[in-house]
Amino acid sequence: MNDKTKRTIGLLGCFQVASVWFGSHVGGGFASGNQTMQYYVNRGPYAPFLAVIAVIIIGLTYRAAWMTAKENGTYEYRGWALKEYAPDKRVMPILFEVCWFFLCLVAIATSVAGAASLFEEYGVPYLGGVAIMAVIITLLAIFGAGLLRKASTVMTIVMAVLMLVIYVTAIVNAPADAISTNTAAIAAEAQPLHIQLWNTLKYAGFQSILVGNLVAVCQPLKSRAEVNTATGIGIVLNGGMIALSIMAMIAWLPTAQGTTLPIFTIIDQNLGLGWMKIAYSVVLVLAFISTATGVTFGSVARFGPLLGKNASNPFLRDAVVSVIFVAIGSIMSLAGLTSLVSVGYGWCGVFAIPIIIIPCIVLNIIRKPKPFAEEGAEKAESK
Repeated sequence: MNDKTKRTIGLLGCFQVASVWFGSHVGGGFASGNQTMQYYVNRGPYAPFLAVIAVIIIGLTYRAAWMTAKENGTYEYRGWALKEYAPDKRVMPILFEVCWFFLCLVAIATSVAGAASLFEEYGVPYLGGVAIMAVIITLLAIFGAGLLRKASTVMTIVMAVLMLVIYVTAIVNAPADAISTNTAAIAAEAQPLHIQLWNTLKYAGFQSILVGNLVAVCQPLKSRAEVNTATGIGIVLNGGMIALSIMAMIAWLPTAQGTTLPIFTIIDQNLGLGWMKIAYSVVLVLAFISTATGVTFGSVARFGPLLGKNASNPFLRDAVVSVIFVAIGSIMSLAGLTSLVSVGYGWCGVFAIPIIIIPCIVLNIIRKPKPFAEEGAEKAESK
């Protein structure tokens, strides 16, 4: 292998990095259709375009964060935050931690609430569904880290393929002129454009908090060109999928509007495909479990050591943190999926705009670019 090959990972490697972003974005909230319905479809006729704008903003934020991570060789979110907000090591890094803390709780709560709502469709009482999910998430967070990591890539691929099939099937089988007719109905009751734009920024805001996880995956990228390529692929993947989901819900707006699980409702009441309903239900539950367990892992990694780096029983310490986070999230889930997505994620997004999006993008523009940390190490070794 020559030096040039060592310094590049190619298009496939960039795609793999972008797919992790895709997997983080297309979690239970997105897959259920609830997020997209609330932040875009219900707001106005420009929904597909505003959703793509949000994805571009998210992509630029991740790109800036990846540049900082690569320049400083920091691939865990605490170290990245200290470098991103330097020379400030007190205020902004702590505010970022607060955003992350609340996003974790809301993500657990929405996952539990979404799964409980789905279980209701199969005759399980809502509180019973909450209890079932709380137990599953807690057990996986304590004992199933390795299993979930191994399954996460396969789950993401299966979910993406199934969602693509569902969206295309819904659009193709919609009544004639349904999209244009329903878009006109949305336009007639549309919110003012500035409110639609504000909701677009809020969506980009709460998604940007996931930068805390995504800085870990950019390590294989070897150059600025590869960072740009991974960002571009991610924008196309995420922007394309969210635009398709919006078009599918607009096509069946009378059915989807006002429901907790819009995509499930479209499959159940309009498409009439039994196998798709079952497959989607299984994948949606896995998405909820993956999202909740993933943020619980992150919470344990960050807050576990705060209870004692030299604890005599680290396993018990981490288990206690898991139980606390899942318990709080489960209690919050009683507010219901729609309220949590609108209010919980909404406020996370509001705070993330000045704390994450603006600093990341602006600082990336005004700071003088530095060589990636690996480049500096290679030069030092060659001397």
